[in-house]
Amino acid sequence: MDSILDPKSKFDFSGDISVVIDFNNSLNTLESLFENTTQLKQINLTDLDMSEITNMDSMFSGCSSLEDIIFEGVDTRKVKSMNYLFKNCKNLKTIDMSPINSQNVDNMSAVFSGCENINSVNISTFPKIGENFLDGVNSEINIISNEKIYDNLNRMSLKSVSKSLRILSIFSFTCSVNSSTEFLLSRYF
Repeated sequence: MDSILDPKSKFDFSGDISVVIDFNNSLNTLESLFENTTQLKQINLTDLDMSEITNMDSMFSGCSSLEDIIFEGVDTRKVKSMNYLFKNCKNLKTIDMSPINSQNVDNMSAVFSGCENINSVNISTFPKIGENFLDGVNSEINIISNEKIYDNLNRMSLKSVSKSLRILSIFSFTCSVNSSTEFLLSRYF
């Protein structure tokens, strides 16, 4: 990989190993960057400059020990593809993807395919999701989303999930009744 070590960009591997990477804005893909890194348990991508990245396909695919990932302050405004991003991350239980700017993402298929233990996903800032988004998820899952995502989940992403899967989709919206009030609405389907 064409990168130079720089303390500004840091990946933390469960406190045991720290790897510092500077993408130098010369890379446009992170495809399969950590794929099948089975010892990876935790990664902190806080404030990582990914401003030139367009492809995150399979970035964490096969990271079967991954339990925690932090995306705070990550610049993903040019990302167009996130297919299989967390495929087969069997130990991943909760994830907050709301800091990710997914406005330009066109390809988001099977992002959580094979994440059999995932139970909470925050995609509240996502304008859409891809086909088979939750393929292979077997447990009850809380999805914090928006109304558009709720409709997409109901139509597309539940085709191949376990029949025992129960999804709670929570989304917020604003309406005016004498003043602007935010409501939290929960739906089961």
